[in-house]
Amino acid sequence: MKQIQYILVGLPFSGKTTLSKAIAEQLNIPRVNLDEVKEEMGFKGVSDNDISHEDWTKIFNETDRRVVEHLKKGQSVLHETSWTKR
Repeated sequence: MKQIQYILVGLPFSGKTTLSKAIAEQLNIPRVNLDEVKEEMGFKGVSDNDISHEDWTKIFNETDRRVVEHLKKGQSVLHETSWTKR
């Protein structure tokens, strides 16, 4: 079976995480969440506006790396992110 990257994009506080968890559970696939990656990288409680462009690049690169890792393993993955200018 061919792996698929499902992308869920929406405005902050629009219910993306709740929906992505339900979809990932229903499809039995891993999910990669931009906010969770951001927090894991040490930015928990930090306003998005207070994160430098360089750090945003690192956060997005790590998120992409995780998605690619799942795809390379032959897994479909749900990629949840925010609609952002960054």
